[in-house]
Amino acid sequence: MGTKKQKNDSLKETIEGFRVPNATSKKLHAFLESEGITKKKWLESKLEDDLDYKALLNVNKTSSVLIPKIHYARLLASSSTATEDTVNEIFGYVSSLLKEDSSWKNYLMLFSAFCESSGFKLTVDEELTFTTIDLQHNISEVFTDIMEGVWKKIANKTKELKFESCIKTNISVIIKFEKIKS
Repeated sequence: MGTKKQKNDSLKETIEGFRVPNATSKKLHAFLESEGITKKKWLESKLEDDLDYKALLNVNKTSSVLIPKIHYARLLASSSTATEDTVNEIFGYVSSLLKEDSSWKNYLMLFSAFCESSGFKLTVDEELTFTTIDLQHNISEVFTDIMEGVWKKIANKTKELKFESCIKTNISVIIKFEKIKS
């Protein structure tokens, strides 16, 4: 009796190729070299990013208008709805982007990306028993209140930190949290 080899579908691959102008090829190679990745890895990550982006556009099948984050922050700050409603809405949206059991670090990483792309200055000071967030946003006092409320909710949800104190101005917020020992 002979042994029959089974084909493994996960190992099936195809070659993707196409012609591009020399200038485009040079730009691609320069980019890949600067990023230290292969064409294959770049294509895979680009495809995943685009699919994630498309999924965000179709969340709950709602229509969305994409605007720069700094303008979004200004719109939030001038919103006529109650601050608590806005805090709950933002917290709900941010939570929907992360896994149910996400940690403080997961929220912080998402928030850091938002701050960087919005041109805000964010400083996080991790001490042994405290974590301090210093956000310089230059938007408004209402935006400061919103950010304070969102971070209090995040701390309550993750149960890793407890709100300690807050210093607010119309252009910044410094929030100090006590680390909860597990």
